[in-house]
Amino acid sequence: MAEKERTVIHRDLAKKQLARNELLRKQNANALQDFEIVEAEYAQSEADIGVSKSKVDSAESTIVAAQAAVSIAQANLELAKLNLQYTEIRAPIHGRISSRYVTEGNLVSGGTNDATLLTTIVSLNPIHCYFDADEKTYLKYMRLARDGKRPSSREVRNPVYLTLANELEGFPHLGKMDFVETGMDERNGMPQAM
Repeated sequence: MAEKERTVIHRDLAKKQLARNELLRKQNANALQDFEIVEAEYAQSEADIGVSKSKVDSAESTIVAAQAAVSIAQANLELAKLNLQYTEIRAPIHGRISSRYVTEGNLVSGGTNDATLLTTIVSLNPIHCYFDADEKTYLKYMRLARDGKRPSSREVRNPVYLTLANELEGFPHLGKMDFVETGMDERNGMPQAM
């Protein structure tokens, strides 16, 4: 910018000298050669301003190009960060993972019906227990719900007490019923619950 200002000052001075020399020339007070030299200096200063403007325009274009390059680099960085996120496998649940079906470095596909199964995860908290109820028990709880003595497990999370096969006394594990199947098991005629 300083170069442009310097050339404008030089041009203004040349313009003033040209005006004085024109006045002197009209009065025949100076030689034609002196007038032509001053006129040429003025023309040169006009040309210098054009060069300075071109340099400023070129510098501004370089700045715009550099800013565009920075924006492109930032976009590429964001894309690289996003792609890096796709290299990590995150599960929406906590639990125990089974064996891996693919190993590191294998090509996998995702997001479609033929996606590659990597592994399975079993939730440890909560643990879901599936069980069948016999017809007599099913009818008992249906009657209690109908009579208003106990809400239906389809509507509320009623308590369920469980025992494991190796436990000898009582039902020490408390759970909540969160689903009752709508139909009977065709194999044994029993309703299914979870």
